[in-house]
Amino acid sequence: MTLASSSSSSKSSKKQKRSQTTLNPLAAARPKSKSLESIWHVKSGYGYQLFVDYYYHQAPGIVSEAKCQCCVTFSRSDDGRAEADKAIKTTKPSAVSTFASSTAPGKGLSRASMRRKKRKGEAIDQVEVENKATAADVENDEQTNVASEASTSRTINARLLQYYQTAATSNCTCGFAAFIRTLTRPLPVTFRVRTHQLPTVRNQLLKQLQQSANTNANVSLTLPTTMSTSKLILFSVPDASLLKKPQYAPLAELLQQGTTNGTLARQETGSLLPVLAVRNYLEQQQSRQNIRRVLDLCSAPGSKTLQLVEWMTEIHEQQQQQQNHEPQPTIKPIVIRANDVNPRRLEELQDAILRSGVLSARGVNAAVKLKYTNQDASRYIDAKKKVFYDIILVDVPCSGDGTVRKDARVLPYWTPRTALGLHALQVKILTRSLHLLAVGGVAVYSTCSLNPVENEAVVAAAMGIINRRANESEIKSKGGGAGLAGDAKYRLVNVCVPEVILSEKCRRGILSWKVADYVASANVSSSDFDGDSDDQDTEKASLTWYETHDQARAAEMGGALPSMWPPARSDGDEPIPLDACLRLWPQDCDTGGFFVAMIERVK
Repeated sequence: MTLASSSSSSKSSKKQKRSQTTLNPLAAARPKSKSLESIWHVKSGYGYQLFVDYYYHQAPGIVSEAKCQCCVTFSRSDDGRAEADKAIKTTKPSAVSTFASSTAPGKGLSRASMRRKKRKGEAIDQVEVENKATAADVENDEQTNVASEASTSRTINARLLQYYQTAATSNCTCGFAAFIRTLTRPLPVTFRVRTHQLPTVRNQLLKQLQQSANTNANVSLTLPTTMSTSKLILFSVPDASLLKKPQYAPLAELLQQGTTNGTLARQETGSLLPVLAVRNYLEQQQSRQNIRRVLDLCSAPGSKTLQLVEWMTEIHEQQQQQQNHEPQPTIKPIVIRANDVNPRRLEELQDAILRSGVLSARGVNAAVKLKYTNQDASRYIDAKKKVFYDIILVDVPCSGDGTVRKDARVLPYWTPRTALGLHALQVKILTRSLHLLAVGGVAVYSTCSLNPVENEAVVAAAMGIINRRANESEIKSKGGGAGLAGDAKYRLVNVCVPEVILSEKCRRGILSWKVADYVASANVSSSDFDGDSDDQDTEKASLTWYETHDQARAAEMGGALPSMWPPARSDGDEPIPLDACLRLWPQDCDTGGFFVAMIERVK
């Protein structure tokens, strides 16, 4: 090989690596699944211990208020581990329980969903094998109130309890214990009744769902309050495995038909919050009539995009009704841009939109014009250059540790480095979205993560960057220089979702947090997989906490950025009101973990 060809090959390899990092930043931030350290990490179950250790030692308000010392009596006896490992090795693989498997395999799933299921199958099956191997022992020892709540409850993420539950914690009622116990129960399956359907169709479906809720004590139906302007209707089943039981066959068929014909959309409760929050805020401000352009910056897989389309359709209809009473020009459709960096995921989104029936094959109806763009969200540029948006959804790539009740792959691979690796990208994406806001516009930042490094830290960093640039621009403008953002100003607004039953239990953002790093030992070898090295687990991996960025830099912490820590206040500076943000704790309303922040451009 010549030097030129070698150089060309090297450049091509680097370009391909950068491309893969851009298309899937989460995969790039996670540990490599085939490395020796990663294999040991999963086999040892250390991801579970790191997760509990990290959130137990975090500041109050992140996942719970009250904690007691008994919650971290880490029970890792050699006999217990040996017995669990033996069960893991002798347990036969079994399929993951999903709504789709309650009927014919793959029935009711889109082509994109079936492809995702196939890709994830092997990895999830392996984790399920390990979880189910310990679930029986955990359930026999469990003496909490949760165990007697319902005969339908089953245990997931069993290693959380296996490693950390002791006689002391079995009866513990503190907030952190409730947090851990909730994560060992399956996530309820939630369906949203689509609002674009004809009233007769919706009423018929609502009647059938009401009958199911009256017949089956384990399912629930949430209706909008009389004061709510939203048409939101939620139907929830506590565990997807229930739908496989004969007595739930009629309900399973009803849900199957609803998802197939577009009357129902399966969407987790936390995922509903960003659109509900901005909707509630704009309705309170009476500014929804001014909405003309909307941007979903990280749109795939598309559940929030569909919410936006349905909501914008309602707004356009209201604008049309107002036009009937007041002479004015014909109202043009509201433009929604759905952007995603990954072209394959964007195709899956288009497929989901088409199947929903809310728009034509061209992405258009009388009220909404949906356009698709395939760009890096951190460098998004509109084709018309100077277009600004009234609403921007910023659901960034994140570690996803708020999804551990539905994604069996998260905990086995969990380390704080995933969040640390995504922080800079998240700041860039949110900052870029703020540049694209129109005056009076609102950006909604959200993650399905519990980690403050991905949540409050990102919001504080982006607010600091954007307002600093605005101030510098204002000074330049007064001095005759060229301004970047004029006299733009931004502020955090209080996130509130009063129309949802969980609103009263939503928690506020936090003002202080800690930063930890984790580096896998470089001394992991094949001997660590013999089953006799469990007593050395704590020597091979541990969290290192840093109070400040300077301390982390002195210790040569890789990838440490000042913005990962709580913002420092200078004399005269106003504090960033991070308590305006919203946190969703899993134990409060039997949901996943979620975070939402709203930023408005005021001038």
